[in-house]
Amino acid sequence: MKQILYSPVYGGIGSLIILALLQPFGIDQLGSQRIPFILGECACVFLCLFLSECFFLWVCPRLSSTGNAKRKESSSIWRLAVVLAPSYVINSCLVSASLLCFCGWFYFDDIFNGWIGPEGFTLRPYLNMTAQVMFVAFFIYIWAIYRASNGKLKDELSELRALNKLLEERQEAVATQNEEQPAESLPAAICCIKGNYHNDILEIDPQNIVYVESMSNYADICYMQEGTMEHKTMRITLKQLRESLSEVECLMSCHRAFIVNLNFVVSISPRVSGGYQLDVFGCDKQIPVSRTYIDEIKQRMKKEVKNNK
Repeated sequence: MKQILYSPVYGGIGSLIILALLQPFGIDQLGSQRIPFILGECACVFLCLFLSECFFLWVCPRLSSTGNAKRKESSSIWRLAVVLAPSYVINSCLVSASLLCFCGWFYFDDIFNGWIGPEGFTLRPYLNMTAQVMFVAFFIYIWAIYRASNGKLKDELSELRALNKLLEERQEAVATQNEEQPAESLPAAICCIKGNYHNDILEIDPQNIVYVESMSNYADICYMQEGTMEHKTMRITLKQLRESLSEVECLMSCHRAFIVNLNFVVSISPRVSGGYQLDVFGCDKQIPVSRTYIDEIKQRMKKEVKNNK
């Protein structure tokens, strides 16, 4: 219910401020009737926005002006503007019809008076009202874009803090496990990665793989060897590598072009273009994280923290 009331309440307040300051529609000539007229129009705006939000949230969520923009992968102002545009147009048309009826009732005690011209029923008054409403509502539309963008950034910051906290818990749990059972006391689990070329082979402990980057039909495997960072480019697809390394828990996909070793991830930071990136120990390369993999990474880290406690 709180989500549904966001747009109606803010729309009503915005309408009240704009009507009181700009006084369009001849409000400045109403005298003592000015305040009742403004409150009545704000009530119409609130009711129309409330009904449209109920309809859009339950019937057509993609057109809802509440919440939908925050679920977008990008916080781009232009994308938010496109998301909110249908709601802006539809609500303006609905509010215009409501205000035209209200004006007819307020001035002539007949809600249909505004729809009747010298030659009978006409859409001209409605079109004029729609143009004026869209002009006034444009300022509310701009404000709604700013609010949605600001809300998206706040949500991302909150999610980023939660991810880094979870990463720290995982690092502590892994460090505790390593203290109890040092890696030196365990035999290295060497795996053999075979490329699609003859004799294109890499024998490596998968725990030492830092990340794998897909480059079309090739893959760049970055790994630690005797304390130094090494790279090997092989003719092999990322899909083949995922299948070969599927049993290694610390290795997982974070992007359609990357596999990363969570043991080497130092922190998670925001990307300039939107979304997140992984800061990897001993490596200047910042690895992007697709939003489709965020939940999977969360669940994997939670599982490892729980298992290592």
